[in-house]
Amino acid sequence: MTTESDPTPARGLARLRVRALSPESRHRLTAGLIVLVVIYGAFLRFDAITLKYGPVVRPAWLRAVQQTRATQSVLRPDGLTWDPVPKYPHKEGDWTQYAGDSYTYLQYAREMRSFYGAHYREPVFPFATWVALQLLRNQDVAVSFASAAFSVLAIFATYLLGAYAFSRWVGLGAALAMAVEYDLISAGVIGVRDDAFVCAVLLTAWAMLRYSRDPSRGNAIGVGVAAGIACLTRVFAALFIVPGLAFLLFTDRRPWRSRLGTVGVTVLTAAVIVAPYVINCWVVLGDPVPAFNVHAKIYSETEGRAVTVGQTTTGYIGNLIRSRPMRTADTVALGLTTYPFLNKWRGFDVWIPGAGKWLSWAALLGLFLFAGTRDSRLLLLILATSLVPFSFTWKLIAEWRFTEHAYPFFLIAACVAIGRITAGIRLVAGGGMKHRRPAARTVMFWAAALGLWGRPHGASRGCCPC
Repeated sequence: MTTESDPTPARGLARLRVRALSPESRHRLTAGLIVLVVIYGAFLRFDAITLKYGPVVRPAWLRAVQQTRATQSVLRPDGLTWDPVPKYPHKEGDWTQYAGDSYTYLQYAREMRSFYGAHYREPVFPFATWVALQLLRNQDVAVSFASAAFSVLAIFATYLLGAYAFSRWVGLGAALAMAVEYDLISAGVIGVRDDAFVCAVLLTAWAMLRYSRDPSRGNAIGVGVAAGIACLTRVFAALFIVPGLAFLLFTDRRPWRSRLGTVGVTVLTAAVIVAPYVINCWVVLGDPVPAFNVHAKIYSETEGRAVTVGQTTTGYIGNLIRSRPMRTADTVALGLTTYPFLNKWRGFDVWIPGAGKWLSWAALLGLFLFAGTRDSRLLLLILATSLVPFSFTWKLIAEWRFTEHAYPFFLIAACVAIGRITAGIRLVAGGGMKHRRPAARTVMFWAAALGLWGRPHGASRGCCPC
């Protein structure tokens, strides 16, 4: 017979685990692990730069370190390697290993005279490239180090968001996935601003979650700062910032005067950060948002259409909707759902074949679970609205990196699902289900969600399931 003074072996092991790992110890453990994950992610990106672009000329110490790196390494699986990038000719007469957007950013960074100077590219990434050029004495590879720095920062930002929204272990798992995914590493060193935008989206989402839980003036300023930086990375970040602020405004339970006051602080802070760039562009270039409207020219040229003088991107999209409404609706629907989801996951197969497939299924389950709480619904809103600008034109320019900022959300969702499944298995194995009953409100919510999800499927039973 078992008594309180004579616990079962299972209870004894549980108590030993609790005593061996106190909350403070767990906090220190996760802090140490995330540092290791970020360092390892930085190491992989350093190797990618070295193998793709070769050692730098100077400084000498950095060149010496790069020369120690080989195509194969015991710290990477055999498939995690990169081929050297060839040199490309340019109309200026020089040959470089950079072309397209990365070469453009190098030019813009070298032309940059002030952070808020009027330009056709938002200033955050060109300024980061300018800083890297100073540190690397004007070598072209500076643009790769600039994008790699944001790629590494995105690992930590993923941890911040996952840990704050769910748990430190969710954040750690998602950060580890960000650190080792092959496509993320490869895209993170080519010298473009997409990793900077990933950081901006993640940090803005984190700041909004903090405000959602504590709508203080300090957190309102934090959201404004993050939102302002996001707009100076890609100006159409406003398309997810505005819905996010509306969500915070209408889900706040305080009196309307307090709600409007703190959201007003956020808007004012963001405006102070963004306004100098917008005003300079308006005065010098005659367009307050040239970085947004220049895409109308790019899209028209890609389609083979004549470029209209003064055409805006909003006008271009409006023409699409009016001239091809059904086709545009289909493009947008796919651009918000299957396209940004299905073009991910391959980069994990280098480590474990088939891992990406299982993670993608876990992510689908996790995204469904996101609908269960207010905080995670905010994340879903930010994810969906941040994809809107790319959903109209992904068939024209289907660059993987344009939807890269959605990847951390998918990975966080996958870790949430894995955590819930693991907790459920442990609960069932321990017999805990006998003493746990879900709240009636929870049962009603999930019953309604499953009903809405299953209704269209039930209506089409006569169709082929494939």
